[in-house]
Amino acid sequence: MRVKFNGNEYVKRGRNGMALKDLCFDIFKKYINENPTLNYRALQTTFNEWHCNNRKVLLTEDEWNNQTLDGKSRYFSPIEHNGFKLYFTTQWGNNGGECDNINKVIEFAKEQDYDIHIIEQNTQNNIQKRDIEQNIENNSITTKNIILYGSPGVGKTYNHKKLISLIESEKNQKDIFDAIRNNNLDYDDSLFETVKEEDRFKFVTFHQSYSYEDFIEGFRPNEDGSIKLEDGIFKEITEKASKNLTQSSTTKYVLDFENILEQFQIDCEIGTILKTVQGKEFEILDYTSKSIRIKVNDNRYSISYAPLKKIFLENKNSKIERPLDIVHALDGSFKGLSTYYYSIFKKLLKYEVQEIQTQPQKNYYLIIDEINRGNISKIFGELITLIEDDKRDEIEVTLPYSKESFKVPSNLYIIATMNSTDKSIALIDIALRRRFTFIKIKPDASLVDSEALDIFTVLNDLITSKLGEDYQIGHSYFMDCDLDFVLEYKIKPLLEEYFYSDEEGLKEALEIIGYSF
Repeated sequence: MRVKFNGNEYVKRGRNGMALKDLCFDIFKKYINENPTLNYRALQTTFNEWHCNNRKVLLTEDEWNNQTLDGKSRYFSPIEHNGFKLYFTTQWGNNGGECDNINKVIEFAKEQDYDIHIIEQNTQNNIQKRDIEQNIENNSITTKNIILYGSPGVGKTYNHKKLISLIESEKNQKDIFDAIRNNNLDYDDSLFETVKEEDRFKFVTFHQSYSYEDFIEGFRPNEDGSIKLEDGIFKEITEKASKNLTQSSTTKYVLDFENILEQFQIDCEIGTILKTVQGKEFEILDYTSKSIRIKVNDNRYSISYAPLKKIFLENKNSKIERPLDIVHALDGSFKGLSTYYYSIFKKLLKYEVQEIQTQPQKNYYLIIDEINRGNISKIFGELITLIEDDKRDEIEVTLPYSKESFKVPSNLYIIATMNSTDKSIALIDIALRRRFTFIKIKPDASLVDSEALDIFTVLNDLITSKLGEDYQIGHSYFMDCDLDFVLEYKIKPLLEEYFYSDEEGLKEALEIIGYSF
């Protein structure tokens, strides 16, 4: 497992403070730094819930002093909080199922909107699979259908490039949406250029004549005068995304015993607490060249690799349900340890089949400019349901012309723009509203040239008072511009349209940009 947190990478068995146990400790330290008033009991209630094997994640100095020397060695050096010392356990691991401790800490960090994401992770249980799928999809943003809307000149079309770049950079969803809404220009535009070079991007503008046949598929005449069925832009980009999704899907392969044992040692590092089928706890003390050293209460035992391998190979395809079922594979003194051999054997079964990805999964993007100018029902047809986040990869339909099966993949983003001054916005299809997340972009005075700032501010104040803020003029008209040219040939015609039936309002607006009457 490899995780990036606050710019640092943490790996299984990492050194110099970069192991996964250090990741847990660093998340804990960040949390208490941001919540200085929380008392020890409140912190213990929160953090002890994450660890299935250790209900003493957090200790005060008095509690730590009452530990044995062996117990004290399993805590980090103390940190000061509210005038007393706190001791945080070093015993964290990915034990699978409900005992997946590190992923619980990572989930907590995500809930706090911390800068954290999983770079690599083994697919050895359902929880890990879920996290991998989220990471592959750039789990930074789960919303796949987005509409950027605002008045003319606020940069809606420009911002789709920024939005794609931010998604590709794997920033979290809140930061991405805030950056777009606040016109934050701090992003890497080379990521968008990479998407274009890899042909993972399509652009289309909707209009009143645009149809299902243009968007999905339809019959069109070709050069020799015959009629041919051709794919529309949505089907083209969807098929590319689906192909990538299929090729990057996991492939199963079987490991030999030695590799399985290595995976077990990676996940169950020294100090990991396991349980027998009867619920009795035992601890991993060490791994030698010939055995796994375990501790049961105050007793220490060796689980030898040779009989463990024999048990595994003879029973991996059988349905043994009790420790006694494997006694025949154990000789002499080993028989008394059958319950521990059985518990480790059951754990090893989880690693027999591994999954790998054949190629990286990537995101694909369809940009729809002026989405509200198209007839949504006419353009999307029956496919409008398939773009919903929970319908992707799952629900498919048969296309009416080609009779092919069609579904929308989870690695396709649909990013649209919409002009808020367009009167048709009030009548926008309810199906569209329900399936898209809307980000409003407002005029930003901080981006306006200084010589135009007064006109920009006063003019928008007037427009807001008479028509509403959706009719304000965007900052892009006043950026790096020839002001006289812009006022005469861009702003004046726009004002004449805005105040078409309001002579007094038009006169007042034109006076602001320098016209006398």
